[in-house]
Amino acid sequence: MTKLKRIAGHRVLHLRRTASTMDAARREAARGAPDGLAVLTDFQITGRGRRGTRWHCPRGAGLLVSVLTREPAVERDSSLSTILASVAAAEACRRACRVKAWIKWPNDVVIDDGELKKLGGVLVEKILTPNAGPTFILGIGINANMDREQLPDLVDVPATSLLLCSGKAVDRDALLAELLSRIDFWREKLRSGKAWRLRRRWRELMALTGMVVEAIADRERVTGLVTGVSRRGELEIELPDGSVKRLVAETTRILRARRAIT
Repeated sequence: MTKLKRIAGHRVLHLRRTASTMDAARREAARGAPDGLAVLTDFQITGRGRRGTRWHCPRGAGLLVSVLTREPAVERDSSLSTILASVAAAEACRRACRVKAWIKWPNDVVIDDGELKKLGGVLVEKILTPNAGPTFILGIGINANMDREQLPDLVDVPATSLLLCSGKAVDRDALLAELLSRIDFWREKLRSGKAWRLRRRWRELMALTGMVVEAIADRERVTGLVTGVSRRGELEIELPDGSVKRLVAETTRILRARRAIT
């Protein structure tokens, strides 16, 4: 069953079940769907994450949504698309659920309660549509009302949910409204030439800054202290010899992160 509703000024296509909200959004874009359309589902069969990983969430237990975005600033600098979606997702968790969410570079939403635990993630795809030009699909998945038994087993970091973090059931429509509002807020900053404010907020929410990470980068194992992120979105780490290495998201996998010993 499909419902069309309106949340936070956005048209929302609500599907009870779909293969993937990313794929459904892609089809809607090809049919001429407007900028800002959100495709929401209660359950997706083949949800995917970064590097083709599977995104699994029990029916009705997560916020699974993809949002169509046609933004000139993002077209000029596609790295802003992931930054926009990640910041909006973390801020939505903070505002709607009072959960102190952070961003684990490049695209995970996490909490830090002594160790990083994954709340959700972001996946962005760029497509070309015949009449509208470049369209970015912001795919966002957040573990909302999952209990411990429903959490997936993750390799890099353990998973958690907003329910477990806050102790309260999550109103998914309220969480979605906050998410869409934050996307709109930051898009307005981009339109007014203030991309620097979005990048600054991204850095403020960066969970790995000041931590020692072990990573595989371009098939090379590296260990270093995270000092920040570059303007182009690369993770900057200080190696044991004092040199600085910049890691690119597409060719990097963070294996583990720990607090630096001072």
